[in-house]
Amino acid sequence: MDVGVYFALNGAGYAFDDQSTLSDKWAAGDDRARKKVEAILTKAGLTIDEATAKTLERKIDVFERIDRILASAEARRNNALREIDRHREAAGAAVRRAIDEVEDVEFRDIETGEVSGKRAS
Repeated sequence: MDVGVYFALNGAGYAFDDQSTLSDKWAAGDDRARKKVEAILTKAGLTIDEATAKTLERKIDVFERIDRILASAEARRNNALREIDRHREAAGAAVRRAIDEVEDVEFRDIETGEVSGKRAS
């Protein structure tokens, strides 16, 4: 959370020496930082919801870019999975054909020497 952004947006003109530390502590859940941020926002006439909305408004292009990147990655993953399934089906069909060919051949019984035909299914 960039506290300085909220005040610049509201025109309050507040400046902090250590905005980054305050916002980092606030984001980490530090109780003292939370109270300080709430006090600052109150002085600026903002609620945390308004500050969050203004941050989202200013950073929406970043969220949209991330969303496009995720959508692209998901599409590539889905295509890869579809190709894997397609190759798996083709390999499975080839294995089934090979098994059918092996099962259908004539064989000779070594002990008796008789030739047997195709197996009955």
